[in-house]
Amino acid sequence: MKSDQAWELAKWRNEDWTADGEYYAPWHSDNAPIVIGGCPRSGSTLLRFLLGGHTAAIDGPETHLFLPLPIDAPRLAARFQLPLVQIEAIRNRIQCRGAFIDSFHDLLLARSGARRWVEKTSRNVHAFEWIRDRFPRAILLHIIRDPRDVITSLRTHPRFVRGRLDRVPMNWHHPWNHCIDRWRRCVQDGIKLRGYDKYLEIKYEHLVRDPEPTLRAICSRANLPFESEMLNPESRSARIGGTQRAFVINNLEAGEAITSKSIGRWQQELPVAVLRRIESSLNDLIALTGYS
Repeated sequence: MKSDQAWELAKWRNEDWTADGEYYAPWHSDNAPIVIGGCPRSGSTLLRFLLGGHTAAIDGPETHLFLPLPIDAPRLAARFQLPLVQIEAIRNRIQCRGAFIDSFHDLLLARSGARRWVEKTSRNVHAFEWIRDRFPRAILLHIIRDPRDVITSLRTHPRFVRGRLDRVPMNWHHPWNHCIDRWRRCVQDGIKLRGYDKYLEIKYEHLVRDPEPTLRAICSRANLPFESEMLNPESRSARIGGTQRAFVINNLEAGEAITSKSIGRWQQELPVAVLRRIESSLNDLIALTGYS
């Protein structure tokens, strides 16, 4: 268990990333995926399910394709219920990561009949500049949440073993300094894109308190008509209760009615000493993101 937890914390620092020519090869795409990133426990899964409820969109579990990680064809096939032979054929034919993403994108749209792909991988936030340079039409959505609530939640994240249909507790308690550092890293990398017209910041608190106007703003930026069905909890619940359950075992609440009950949970769970450490070490970022 300790080695697993150490590996989890190493991923928080992106120490599992591999840099190679295939990933960094130049590429220019005309596709316009909607790419979600942000610090985990900030509402990215909820945002993904809301946007994936649009009739013109197809979403799915995290792909990691925009990150400098090896392409795992069997994992992609299982998660998206695609023929492995098709994904392996693309992998064998194409050596550039950008070209592979485009082919995978086209395969998803062709099989689903959708017009837009919503890709949510939390760590996309660290690759926003890479995406901007190769996918200039991509919409980059950076979801941000009060650092005190995020850090409180990261302390025990993931709460349950991933990839299972039942909830098996992990019983982890990560060091507070790692949780603080993760929020810092994610937000710093995301806000570098401020001023870029395809980049949009979404406050978690706005999303759950005023979901319709928040979604309307996102749809407008993504050039999609707003659809009220996106807010239908029955639709989200059905999707989470099906084949995707194992991939969102730590986020099943994303299929429930939208609520703001988790806002301010830090007031009951965050030790005073940790709160002071957050306020001192993240002071500038807290001000930049409006959580003073």
